[in-house]
Amino acid sequence: HFHNADLGRCVGQIDALEPVGIRIFNAHFLEARSAPRISPEAKTTWLRDLVKAATDREVTVTLENVDEPPEVLRKVLDAVPDLRSCLDVGHAHLDQRTDGARTYLAALADRLGLVHIHDNHGGHGEAGDEHLPFGQGTINLERDVQALKARGYDGHATLEIFKGTPDDKKACLRKAFCYLNTQSF
Repeated sequence: HFHNADLGRCVGQIDALEPVGIRIFNAHFLEARSAPRISPEAKTTWLRDLVKAATDREVTVTLENVDEPPEVLRKVLDAVPDLRSCLDVGHAHLDQRTDGARTYLAALADRLGLVHIHDNHGGHGEAGDEHLPFGQGTINLERDVQALKARGYDGHATLEIFKGTPDDKKACLRKAFCYLNTQSF
């Protein structure tokens, strides 16, 4: 809801995770579909306050793409200088956007602080956000990871694999290692 109480809860989460070494706190810009619409300006102000509190604790805040076009996220990043971007490759390919990750990367690479990687079939909304193991959807993940490498990204990446067997997930780790080391698999 982007209220002060929500800000307090997020800062409280950062403080609670300090003993285990939190360094990145990820947020989404869109509110829940059932929540009232909140202006981008109000969200930006709230994010500015969160970033200040996190920076005081030596934690980086990243803003993850969901449905927003890259130009909306760019405006927020420009308004909050210490805010970083989280490129969710799977989200970038929703609604059949075949060039999604590279489009977001072109607009936001200079502020990239985190990457989420998973596969999907490019569907719409929450139902399309399948979080599949690599190769079980339609995203060319190797191409997108290579685009990240070509831009010089060497930061954190999270494999968001919520479906599949343990062997599927192990295979994703092996493939991610290969992608990042430009080896064939």
